[in-house]
Amino acid sequence: MRILQQDLFTMRQILDQYTLAHHRRPQSLDDLVAAGYLRQMPVDPMTGRSDTWVLEWSDDPKTPGIIGIHSGHR
Repeated sequence: MRILQQDLFTMRQILDQYTLAHHRRPQSLDDLVAAGYLRQMPVDPMTGRSDTWVLEWSDDPKTPGIIGIHSGHR
C-alpha cells in the first residue's frame, strides 16, 4: 500500500508538471511517456499491470485532459 501511495503522489506531480510545461493537460498516460516525463507506462502495484490505472478527467471543456489517477484495484 505504501508503494501505491508513493506512486500516486509521483504520478500526480508529473501530471501537474506536464500541465504547467505544456499549457494543457495530458490526454493519455502515453503523452507523459512521449514527452519524457516517464520512461515507460508505470505498473499499478495493486494489479501488477500497466493498463489498469483509473484516470480522472477534467469536467472543464476549456481544459480537457487527465487531472488525477487511481489504482485499478477494486
